[in-house]
Amino acid sequence: MLAQHGRRQYQNAFLSRDTYFTIRVPDAPSEKQADWGRFITKKLNKPLKRSLQYFEYQRSKWSAVLSHGYAPGIFYDRCKVTPDFVALEDFRVPTDSLCDLSNLYWFAVRKNYTEGELAKKVWGKYAMKGWNKKRIQEILHTVHDYNWEAIEAKWTDQPEKLAEIVKQNGGFYAGDAVPTIPLFHFYFLDDSGKRPEWRLRVVPDTQTLSVPTTEFLFENGKTCIATDVRHILQMQYGDLNNKPPFMIHSIRALGFLLMEPIYHSNLLDCRFLQHVHEHMNAWIRVGDVQGKARAQKIDLFHDGIVPDGVSIVPQTERHQIDPNIIEMAKKRMEEIKQQASVSYTQDSEPGGKENETATAVMARVSQVNAMMSGLLATARQYEQFACEEICRRFCLRNSDDVEARDFQKACREFGIPSVYLNVEMWEVEVDMPLGNGNPTMEMAQANLLMQNINSFDGTAQSEIKHEWLVAVTGDPRKAARWQPIGKQLGVTNAQEHAELAFSTLMLGVPVQVKEGLSLTEQIETILGLMAGVIARIEKTGNMARQDEIIGLQNCAEYLAGKENGQQQTPGLIQKLEADPKNKQQAKQFSQILGKLMNTVKGFEQRFMEQQKKAAMQNGENGQSEIALAQAKAQATMLQAGTKAKVTEAGARQKLQHKDAAFVKEQQRRDLQTLKEERRKDAAAFGDIQREHVKTAEDVKNKRHAAFNADND
Repeated sequence: MLAQHGRRQYQNAFLSRDTYFTIRVPDAPSEKQADWGRFITKKLNKPLKRSLQYFEYQRSKWSAVLSHGYAPGIFYDRCKVTPDFVALEDFRVPTDSLCDLSNLYWFAVRKNYTEGELAKKVWGKYAMKGWNKKRIQEILHTVHDYNWEAIEAKWTDQPEKLAEIVKQNGGFYAGDAVPTIPLFHFYFLDDSGKRPEWRLRVVPDTQTLSVPTTEFLFENGKTCIATDVRHILQMQYGDLNNKPPFMIHSIRALGFLLMEPIYHSNLLDCRFLQHVHEHMNAWIRVGDVQGKARAQKIDLFHDGIVPDGVSIVPQTERHQIDPNIIEMAKKRMEEIKQQASVSYTQDSEPGGKENETATAVMARVSQVNAMMSGLLATARQYEQFACEEICRRFCLRNSDDVEARDFQKACREFGIPSVYLNVEMWEVEVDMPLGNGNPTMEMAQANLLMQNINSFDGTAQSEIKHEWLVAVTGDPRKAARWQPIGKQLGVTNAQEHAELAFSTLMLGVPVQVKEGLSLTEQIETILGLMAGVIARIEKTGNMARQDEIIGLQNCAEYLAGKENGQQQTPGLIQKLEADPKNKQQAKQFSQILGKLMNTVKGFEQRFMEQQKKAAMQNGENGQSEIALAQAKAQATMLQAGTKAKVTEAGARQKLQHKDAAFVKEQQRRDLQTLKEERRKDAAAFGDIQREHVKTAEDVKNKRHAAFNADND
């Protein structure tokens, strides 16, 4: 059960998403990066998600990681995009091999071939050069005689004929009715040249194949198989060993830690049940030999008579075990197993509070899930290398793999140049859910993000909603339909409303706050537009017009609020501050607005000084009070005129909308009338045709009647 919990968390972490990994192309042109990244991600993950072989490889890999601590995957072919799982008993590496494979100079993998598989490997369409076909024929002939002697042809004499039979009867030769042929694929590093190269040799596993184990069945000289061991071998680890350096043969997995406590727990349960069953038996005491014989013939269920010399041992004289010790031992075994497995289950902390907050639950689950999180962090890093190798194989030029060719063709048709089909120019990111596969942790994190969603921008909010839906439904496909992500977002409703409001506010006309829109997006948009206007004024002489000053002040009141006598009209920042979680963000917005308005005050002072100088030059007594009164009067007139213009523009726009609606309605009615006339014309035409047909039939009938009369 505990192993199933750990295995389930591994699979939830790496298999529950709708994509295995995400691709970004940072070296592509900026306007193409998002589209190309989404397209490549979709085209790479689609065949992998549809591949049952790759899904089973993933399941086998994570099961081996949980039980044994490591899981090797091998690429037998140069072009195949997905690896094959290697059972631990079929994997050989030298002693003291480091987990990062930096000191690995050879390794071997045993693969069991059926007769049909080996024949296809040697004589197939994509067979590699270097096979010792004579020895392979001898092996196939030996194995063939083990199972089927109805065919007179032999591999040594007529290999072409038997190859054709294998092609026609491949289902038989590849089935489990035939014996398998175990061969060791021996990979070794040759560093004698300019660069290190990995080479391949194949040898038989046992002498039962009539071929010496010292003879190579495959040898292609110095042909390079790969330049990097990761192009052949992919490793995944779940190591709980604390002794560095970390080596493959020193790995200790979760299964190793659970083996001892589970063994003793099972032994304790067995002994306890055995004692219970023994306690249910009636214990008989005899005083002499004759009594023993008599006791064997007593039927207590029948008559209940106990003869002399035989007595039943009472419970007080039997061996009794201390139930407290049993409960203590069971509890201790459960604690050890829970500490080793660190899977969050319902009984991980039975004394938890009923009304815990999301933060408290997440903190408690994080503590319980600490060890598993460390294992998953390591697994994610190694899975990154495995995904990069799969992506590299999809991009191989002149690949023999059908899926790789289809991927490259689709990219060319989409308009992606071949130069960008290079994993070195990509960023590959493994997709993992919140909580690293732990459903409770995932739900706690998703709820915490949803509570603080206003602290993020529009793109982040879309992703948070998507992750929350995945956590709630457990189905990434529903979340992709209801809240898609990955598409480049345009202007949101809140940003569009803020831009329109800013235009009206700059004209000096007040705007009502619209409810139901993101306050953060509105504030950020208006502050950015205000900063743009201020920057333009500073670059053009640092002197603002009167209408610009009034407009900026109007925007500030819209954001910070204003007083109307004894009443206070709240602004966007005050509404945001009403939520305790957004106080810090509201404070930052207030500071930014304060800096902008300090600059606006400088504009206003310079404008007033300019008005004073103009008044003095015009001979109007040079009194600043008069200039100030004139400036205020001009501002009032400007505001009134602007408001009138806005009202007039609004009325004109409404009239235009009504005119457009009237024209559309008239067009709709005209079209409906035209369709009705066409229906009437079609009906009349049908009536005319029916009359013509009827008339023709009457004429025909009269002619037949006249002809018959003449004949009579």
